[in-house]
Amino acid sequence: MRTLQPAAHGKPYALLEPIMEALVARGAIPVREGEGGKAFAPSPEGYIAVLDQPIDWRWITASFELPAAIRYDAARDVILDDEHWTAIYGSSGALALA
Repeated sequence: MRTLQPAAHGKPYALLEPIMEALVARGAIPVREGEGGKAFAPSPEGYIAVLDQPIDWRWITASFELPAAIRYDAARDVILDDEHWTAIYGSSGALALA
């Protein structure tokens, strides 16, 4: 089980970055690109990343030790970092692209 490191160096999405990288390694494709090809891009609600497929929350909770600020909203298919205003949307969270 991997422990997530806190956000640092001006990257509020740093805590979610390892989760995003792991989801991409499992075959998910980012469908929104940030500056410099990064998976996270600024939005009105903070930095977000959007995937082409639903989030496998069960696999994430089995693979990562998650701090209290990280939660999953199944209705919106989104992983939220409430402390740093960052999020990863699964494909059913495509409304994030609008």
